[in-house]
Amino acid sequence: MSYPNALFSTFAFVGFMMCLVTFPWQLEAWNSGTCVFMIWAGLGCLNLFINSIVWSHNAINWSPIWCDISTKFSIGLNVAVPAAGLCIARRLYHISSLQSVTVTQDVKRRHVLVDLLIGIGLPVLEMILHYIVQGHRFDIFEDVGCVPSTYFTPVALVIVTLPPLIIGLISAVYATLNIVQFRRLRSRINEFPGYSNLTTTRFLHFMCLSSAEIMFTVPLAAYNLYVAISIMNPWISWADTHYDFSRVELVLAYFWRQDPNTVRVIEFNRWVVVFCAFVFFAFFGLTAQSRKNYSLLFRVVFRRVNLFSLRMAQRANLTPLAFQSAGKRRDDTDITPSTQHTRNDCLGELSYAEKGPTSTYEGTDSHNSHIQ
Repeated sequence: MSYPNALFSTFAFVGFMMCLVTFPWQLEAWNSGTCVFMIWAGLGCLNLFINSIVWSHNAINWSPIWCDISTKFSIGLNVAVPAAGLCIARRLYHISSLQSVTVTQDVKRRHVLVDLLIGIGLPVLEMILHYIVQGHRFDIFEDVGCVPSTYFTPVALVIVTLPPLIIGLISAVYATLNIVQFRRLRSRINEFPGYSNLTTTRFLHFMCLSSAEIMFTVPLAAYNLYVAISIMNPWISWADTHYDFSRVELVLAYFWRQDPNTVRVIEFNRWVVVFCAFVFFAFFGLTAQSRKNYSLLFRVVFRRVNLFSLRMAQRANLTPLAFQSAGKRRDDTDITPSTQHTRNDCLGELSYAEKGPTSTYEGTDSHNSHIQ
């Protein structure tokens, strides 16, 4: 029994927002490995969200250009998430190995450059090399969206299937060394030179994130290797691999859900990206510092909204209800300046009407006395 496709769309969008809201703080702290992880996981969730919305209950080739971009990004994502985990594990190992060496800004920049080469360079290289084993343009699966096409040959094993597994195993070696270092230097983590903002809790969070990524990368890559070997084709030639390259295969959900292996591969490959986003937010989006940042962000947004509402109200020459205090609200019996002016005019006319005859009589009496 399949689940509603809207359920995956919701989780994918939430995963994208989780990565987006915590990205500025990780970037400010120069955590290049976590930033790379967030970029790939966040964009991966966004890519899956768009595909699940556009191709919900249909398998029509609405946007070929988008599918070209989306499928190449998916190929790079298969290597990018393990590579980002490798960056994190490698950085933790280098930090824990430093005991008395002063870490300068040049050393930090060098670490960032290496992380970018691993976390971005390897995925981009994977996207380029994938063209060698790309059987046709792409596939469109109903409820899933654009799916990359790979003609599985021994060459495809080397280019597509093995790199995530190899990267995951290297990360596992670093993770093991980090556990050993953590047990040995647990009480001295706050004293690591050049990393004054690193605490025991943060170091442990980084270790858990790296370990969680390895726990899912290695089994998934191993299963993909098993599936690839089971459908292996011999490499004949470049022309044979790219025969009828421009075709696009459209697969309805009724057909691709009939094959259990296809269902497992598709569902596991797209849910693992969402899971990575949720795991990252669980470790770094719920800390005390993150909650302070959320509170500050909420106050800034609230002030901007109030300021915008006030300006719009001033332009409309109105006072918004939100900015009126209960004591300053006008009652129906209040007298406005225009009403007060009208009332004074009426009183003036009444006074003139009362005093007018008196003035006339006085004038008459004075005139009579003058005549006399």
